[in-house]
Amino acid sequence: MTDASAPLASSDDLLTQARDLAAAQPEAPASALLVALANEVRALRAQLADSRREGFKEGIRGAAKVIRNRQAAEGSALAGLMNRSQEDIERFSREVEQAAEGGPITLTDLRRLRSKINAVTVGDDELDDGIRRLYYSVVHTRTPGADDIPPPGSPSRSLDVASFIVERIMQEGWWTLGKSGMRVEEKPVSKVGMYAQHNPGSHSASDGPLTLLLALVMTLIENVKRQQGA
Repeated sequence: MTDASAPLASSDDLLTQARDLAAAQPEAPASALLVALANEVRALRAQLADSRREGFKEGIRGAAKVIRNRQAAEGSALAGLMNRSQEDIERFSREVEQAAEGGPITLTDLRRLRSKINAVTVGDDELDDGIRRLYYSVVHTRTPGADDIPPPGSPSRSLDVASFIVERIMQEGWWTLGKSGMRVEEKPVSKVGMYAQHNPGSHSASDGPLTLLLALVMTLIENVKRQQGA
């Protein structure tokens, strides 16, 4: 008898069960059908995810155009941006457009970001571009939505933007930022974990946003190296 209070299996679990059942009884008439259905469902899900990602990108491109041309309707989510200077509008439009771009980030790219963060005493536009590229390379592997667009600002100079990026990338993770001692001149220290039990190393840079971003990049570097067996 089925327990009505038991949680329903996820679609991934059901597909796995179907494949396992077919593998256990390969001669059964329904086995080939189960495998074919499982393959078809997986293919359709992949197509749906791709369609959602492309729809997200097209929507973002349209939003950037609306912002740049100051065409937002009164009372809309974008209307609050219209009272900014044209320079701010252009900058934010470019940032939004980057949400529709971006390719995979390599270990070499991550190491360049690490070197850049360690080399500066304050964030800059070049570092911002690198962090945004990293961010969107992760976002585009998921099914992104409007909530994934970072707030206006500089990731390398704003702790609010930096923490937003860290929290979106590490959806199951956590981060800390503070000082290891009481002296004012001591650098901040940060850790970024990928999951609750993760015990990453601590890292420091010249200020809070850079320290948090460095900890993020170092965690991603270690994760890539672990995946590659390096």
